[in-house]
Amino acid sequence: MSEIIKTIKLLKRSYKQPIIFHILHSHLSFIISKDKRFVLYDYYDDWTKLLILSASDLKFSVYNLEKKIINFLVENRNTKYFDELILFKLKIILYYILNTQQKSTNMFILFELMNNYVDTSEETDYYIFSCVSKHVMCNIFGIKLFKFVQKDAINIFLEKCLKNNSNFLLKSRILPAFIDSNIIPVSFIDFNSDDSLLNLKIFESLCLYAKFTANPSNFKEIIPSSPEFIEIFSLFISKEISDQSTEIKEYNFKEYNLNECLLNNNSLIPFLKNLYNKTEDKDKFISDLKGFIDSVLL
Repeated sequence: MSEIIKTIKLLKRSYKQPIIFHILHSHLSFIISKDKRFVLYDYYDDWTKLLILSASDLKFSVYNLEKKIINFLVENRNTKYFDELILFKLKIILYYILNTQQKSTNMFILFELMNNYVDTSEETDYYIFSCVSKHVMCNIFGIKLFKFVQKDAINIFLEKCLKNNSNFLLKSRILPAFIDSNIIPVSFIDFNSDDSLLNLKIFESLCLYAKFTANPSNFKEIIPSSPEFIEIFSLFISKEISDQSTEIKEYNFKEYNLNECLLNNNSLIPFLKNLYNKTEDKDKFISDLKGFIDSVLL
């Protein structure tokens, strides 16, 4: 119990640090799953309960808690300046919604987030876009929901997203929400980055859109124009074809080396340089690194 309380206290102090917050949140999820004596009712603060529910798979009646969320969102929808407490509670809500089973997602909460809380911050937008994309993808994968956000409301939201000057990471999160729409999605034509992780996220999102969109002609309007991406997408499309037909034009597409689809990770060297610059004992750092490399080569 003490470890759970300690982690919650750290979470409350780290909400401004997204990576640290996410690591602590994952740790909270882990220790809750391991604590067989854990009882949610031991916590009397509703926001602490929501934080716990956002990190667990506990079956719990959340009507009163979700009513509290709706009241909070309605009360603050016109706020021009969000103080630290509001931002922290908003983050808890977003983590809670993302952790909720899609068939149980409260549509009033999702609708309120879509309409009144986009542009709060890039981090907030990222999570809201993730929530909306997950909701839309339920249709694609045949997940039955008790209630849906109306398609017209989704389209209005998507039109709003097109007007925002979002970065490419945010665009990658909202792109799946365009799959079930006739609207031409956010564009990646000008995308060009040396960040291998960002490249992977963009590639993943675009492949998802290409595979499931009801409007394939829209895809050519948004694909990055760089030769590298075009080549990778060509390999992806060939693999998709090969899943349906093993032989087309007398060529077996399954012979493609899928390793060619991998994007090189260029982040390791800068990461090591950063560690080297920060370490106090640089000789030991180099010695340990050489020892590791030698052990791999042997």
